[in-house]
Amino acid sequence: MFFDFFEARLNDVPFYLLSCKGTLDCLDREHSILVPFPHDPSRIMDIKQFRFHKERLVDPLFFAIPESWNGLFATPSVERLIRQRGLRGFVFSDAEQDE
Repeated sequence: MFFDFFEARLNDVPFYLLSCKGTLDCLDREHSILVPFPHDPSRIMDIKQFRFHKERLVDPLFFAIPESWNGLFATPSVERLIRQRGLRGFVFSDAEQDE
């Protein structure tokens, strides 16, 4: 697991915060569209199109990747579970969808 869950209560309603413990090296750099920093092409400034090595993703899973400091990713079954349980505070988009 790459995240710890911390419970917080507001008006006696539980909310959960995620704390990242580590990252998963699963970005398919060859098929993703990466934008390097101009002054250091070895570092990634932005990712325009994500592609993942699916065989590295064990479902269900929340994960972060080392190339993106602000991304939280989840496998499709995580989205289904969250929607089925009516959990609030999540917005989902397909990271691999073409722009």
